[in-house]
Amino acid sequence: MELVGRRRILAAAATLACALVPPAHAQAATVARLYALAGGDGQAPQPVFLELVVNGTRQEPVLVELTHEDVWVGAEDLSRAGLANFRGVRRTSGGREVV
Repeated sequence: MELVGRRRILAAAATLACALVPPAHAQAATVARLYALAGGDGQAPQPVFLELVVNGTRQEPVLVELTHEDVWVGAEDLSRAGLANFRGVRRTSGGREVV
């Protein structure tokens, strides 16, 4: 599949997955499927650009890292989207803080 087509599929799937906010076990399965679609090998995070939607408002696409079990988003991207005082596990990746 060409890269542009794969990005469109990922963006659509991620937007749908986030909009529906399924139970935790279903969220994990959705993230695992997105990771596989993005070409994840089960070992390394897979960077992809996805559309960020906050309270129903679409933001600019942001660079996220997919793992087989989680989505890591830049803390600055979340702040820029209007989120404040958000919590979560944090780590540094590529010189930026991700949550």
